[in-house]
Amino acid sequence: MSQSQVLKEVEDDNAMHHRVARLSITVDDDSYKEHQKFLTSLKSQSENQESSAFSGDEETPYNVPVATTNERFPKSSKKRKNEKRKQRKLQKKLERQQQIENGTALLREMIDNSNQNTSAIDDDDDDGGDGNGNDNGNRDNIPLHLLAKERGSKRRRSSAALNVGMIVRKKKFLNDKPKLTVLGDRNKKASISSIRDLLLYSLTDMDLVPRWCNLTNRRSVDKFVIVFLRGLTNKEFGMPDLKKEVDPLLISKYNLNGNLDSFGKHFKEVIPMIAPGSKKCIYSTYSSLVSYTLSNKQKAAIQKENENRKIVLPDLYLTLEELLFNNYPIHKDVPGATTEMIDKTSDYKSTVNFHHDGSRTFALDCEMCLSVNGRVLTRVSLCDFDNNVIVDKLIKPDEPIIDYLTQYSGITEEMLEGVETTVEDIQEELLSIISSNDTLIGHSLESDLSVLKIKHPFIVDTSVCYDHPRGPPSKASLKMLMSTHLDTAIQKSFSGHDSVEDCISCMELVKLKIAKGYLYGKSYNMESLFKRIAQNNKLVKTAEGEKIPKKSLVVGYSPVKNFGHHETQVQCNSDDEIVDKFVELQPDNDLIILKMRELEWFKNFSQNNIVEGLKLPDDVNEMYRKVNDRMEKIYDNLAPNSILVVCSENGDTREMLRLQSQTKVIKFKVEKDTEEKPVHVKDEKFTEDTWEQLGKALDEARDTLFLCTLKPSDFKPSASTEPESLSTIIGN
Repeated sequence: MSQSQVLKEVEDDNAMHHRVARLSITVDDDSYKEHQKFLTSLKSQSENQESSAFSGDEETPYNVPVATTNERFPKSSKKRKNEKRKQRKLQKKLERQQQIENGTALLREMIDNSNQNTSAIDDDDDDGGDGNGNDNGNRDNIPLHLLAKERGSKRRRSSAALNVGMIVRKKKFLNDKPKLTVLGDRNKKASISSIRDLLLYSLTDMDLVPRWCNLTNRRSVDKFVIVFLRGLTNKEFGMPDLKKEVDPLLISKYNLNGNLDSFGKHFKEVIPMIAPGSKKCIYSTYSSLVSYTLSNKQKAAIQKENENRKIVLPDLYLTLEELLFNNYPIHKDVPGATTEMIDKTSDYKSTVNFHHDGSRTFALDCEMCLSVNGRVLTRVSLCDFDNNVIVDKLIKPDEPIIDYLTQYSGITEEMLEGVETTVEDIQEELLSIISSNDTLIGHSLESDLSVLKIKHPFIVDTSVCYDHPRGPPSKASLKMLMSTHLDTAIQKSFSGHDSVEDCISCMELVKLKIAKGYLYGKSYNMESLFKRIAQNNKLVKTAEGEKIPKKSLVVGYSPVKNFGHHETQVQCNSDDEIVDKFVELQPDNDLIILKMRELEWFKNFSQNNIVEGLKLPDDVNEMYRKVNDRMEKIYDNLAPNSILVVCSENGDTREMLRLQSQTKVIKFKVEKDTEEKPVHVKDEKFTEDTWEQLGKALDEARDTLFLCTLKPSDFKPSASTEPESLSTIIGN
């Protein structure tokens, strides 16, 4: 072996010393002697290895016993080389382990004497640098050829640096800025999955590369913000109908409304999109965004893990988290319930524990009608485990009814004439039948208990036991579950639902679930987007070295209802409040979804039945200026290296909603027969043209758009800020 080859092996071996040396942090003057002592030991050990390597036969690896003549000659040259190679590898492995142990022990001693006021350790500073790529004096004595070897080697993170009691921030992936390029010349329109693919590619370790754009250095993306801005259409950008458009359209080529200049400053193109839906209806864009299809490998793993999992009735009880997340009133006997949770429904009556004979499992269902102040109770049904009807009573409404909702409730004005049972009466009757230790079953039972104003601890909810085929946040209807799993058609009468039938259906579904096992009725085709993001970690660690999971935030007008337990939801009463909450909560979250609706309400795309007293502008230009100011505030407060998407969610739905409502009314009209009973008779006004008109209205409602940009790290908010430069490839 030549001298250069031996030196090379020595350098390879010493590389591990300097991986340990790279862990040294900025050391104060008191530890300078210890540091020099450590470097001297490395140098002397390296010299000893070099001298021992040249002292023997060139073909003999250093520190490895030489084979005798009798052992060597009978074997072929190839076998001898293989044995020598194995011996060298084994020897090097033992030496490296010893070197790491010695170096780590010495470094720990140095760190204990180091400056304790340091607040963070960066990857770029691990080698004692100043954070700008400059080496400090702590590395002056390391030989240059070993430093070169170190820079070329793969960088490793040692646990020694994580135990210093500081927050460690990984800047390894933040050196290179991310870059987003929107692609053109597409074969089909973008969809909500296009946005979801980019989101997952940016915030998770999934290699689901989006096809409509190109994102480089994805690990450097800080946050992903989606603004659902209903009411935003092609008209605001001066663009033609986007129905037949597939490729992105450059904003600069069209006449953007002057009151919306923020869109021209920060976005470069409008991307035509088709909202999720079918030939008969349009789906929720938000719901379609927050769930995605699992891979075959993931499905197989879930099935294998749970295929033999058996369950009993208590296994189906909703946990405290599930009760909260489904907006159930919290009973004091729920394990883990706090006083604050219980007191939120202090005006509700709670079931109490008492002994009784007979069934300990009941199914409950209620029917409601509509008053000026909301839903009112009109019928209550209760059955036992053997499907025997225990209670079935009509309830006298405590408020005037404005809509009996007969097609759903089955209640008519004539049915309630002469009814004397009040809500208080039925409360007392139910509390005398159901003990707090009994099991109560229902489908989305939280609404029934809320209208009854009753709390119970042990709940089985068939809408939770059984999944919708699309997965969360969608929930399957009781009618769908009965048809799918028991091949039984319910709620088929035009006179509305039957609460007794619904009770028995829930009971039968629970029995079937227990008989079939845990996996039965569960959909593992889809997974929550929020859950997937929560399984990934931020680029920071706690002082104890623990990884911090990524977080999701949803801000809008809807009541707080977390579909996947992995996101935080905030309810607001105006778009301005939504923006303020974004500014306040953005630093702690990685995915933020804002659902703004004032533009939609201003255009009468839908009615504001959520916020009372919300003042909307009188003039369209003022409305546009408000939208523009909110978007400018969002962009100015957005963290650098973050992706911002603005999606109109859907097009104009007014005609679609009108026709859908009309078809429900005119397809069958209510008349009275000779006995003055209501019957449904087909209306001759209903024709095939109605479906054709509805199809056109659906196409218009699904015609939507979105915009996408990436905020650069050097952005400075000012009136003269230029739009972000993105290389856009347009097919034309």
